[in-house]
This record gives sequence, C-alpha cells and structure tokens, in this order.
Amino acid sequence: MNLKLRCGAELEKMIVTDNLTIRQACPYFGENRNGIVFVVSQKDGQLLGSVTNGDLRRAFAAGVSPEQCITSITHKNIVYFTEETPEHEIVAKLGLDNAAGQKLYIPVLDAAQRVKGYYSYYDVKFIPVAQPDLRAAELAYLVDCVENNWVSSKGKYISRFEELFAEFAGVGHAAAICNGTAALHLALAALEIGPGDEVIVPSLSFIATANAVSYTGATPVFADVEADNWNISPS
Repeated sequence: MNLKLRCGAELEKMIVTDNLTIRQACPYFGENRNGIVFVVSQKDGQLLGSVTNGDLRRAFAAGVSPEQCITSITHKNIVYFTEETPEHEIVAKLGLDNAAGQKLYIPVLDAAQRVKGYYSYYDVKFIPVAQPDLRAAELAYLVDCVENNWVSSKGKYISRFEELFAEFAGVGHAAAICNGTAALHLALAALEIGPGDEVIVPSLSFIATANAVSYTGATPVFADVEADNWNISPS
C-alpha cells in the first residue's frame, strides 16, 4: 500500500471550473489519465461535484452538445474526505468498503469545501503492470469518433491504422482485432497450433496469454521472466 495525498500538479489536472464547456473540460481527462475530474466553483473554489469519462460517453450518446456547460453533466452527490479523516477510514472507504473499485478517486476538502487533494483506490488495492496514456491527440480522435457515431463496427481510424501498421511491418495487409485475447488466438490458429502442441508463455502475464493457448487445445508451459524488463526469459 502506498497511501498518500495527491496534490499539487496531480490535483491541478483533476480540477475544472464550472464556467467551462464539456468540450473545454475534455483535455483534462487526457492530462490526468484518471477518467474523472472534480468540478469546482470558479468564484470560491468550492467542490460542486464530479464528472467521469463514462458520464461523457453517456452524454454524447444521449445527444448532449459538447458546447453545454460541464455542470450540466456533473454529479452533485460525491463522496469526500475531510482533512481530519483518520487514515484507517480512508483505507476502508477506498479498499475494503470498495471491493468493486467503484470509488477510484476521493477528494479531500478543507473547512471551506475546497479540494485540497485526493486519495486513489489504486494506492490501496492495485499494483499496475502498465498504464495507458490517452492524452492530447488520442482524446481528440476519441471525441471525433463519438461525435460521428463511430462507436462500433469500423470507421476511418481503424482502416488508417491497418494501413500504417502494414506499412510499418513491411507486409501487404494488417487486420485490427477487437482485443488482445482474440489477436493471440488468431495468431496461434494461423500457426496451426493445436492438440499435442506446447506453447511457452510468460508466468507474469494476463490470464488471456494462457487462455488463448488453451482455446486451440494446446498446452501452455509457463516460463519465468527477466527481472529488468518483465519479458519472458530465454534461459
């Protein structure tokens, strides 16, 4: 556990003021990479509520204009700590009382209801192997897809990605797959892996690494990883 109050530059990326539009607030989600922002009053800094990236998706799907004020989709009832909240209560609220990870980031308020920092669920319950970076251009492309109703099926970004990836790999064609599990399964099927075969897989990995082997009827064989890069060790 690495429980600490996150403030300073980390907090600044989480704070948006109530005078911003939804479009103006979107870059903050990319900057903080936490999938949530705290909405505060421009006048006195008091906490008004929160908005998650899920709220953004639902708002766009419902036809809400990006030019509307961020307060139009702000959750007013929000769980928070005070500066006097004891550590055991913070750990309980983020961890044991939050087994499903529903409250990922909880703000800490001072006596004037201003946000002084926040605590993260991941500091209590989660050791990340990797973390996605969806800042700047990625967020703009995502919003473009949603606004043009390309939230499923195949749009221009998938075709462009396949073309660029094929060019990068020096091959004639490339196919974007819906997820990593399907990609692993497809690769094994293309290699005609099946019953009677053994496939060496890393012992430090997501369960899909072994599952994809099992889907073909082959047997996964676990090997340890290198200490300095976490990739499978040839030795």
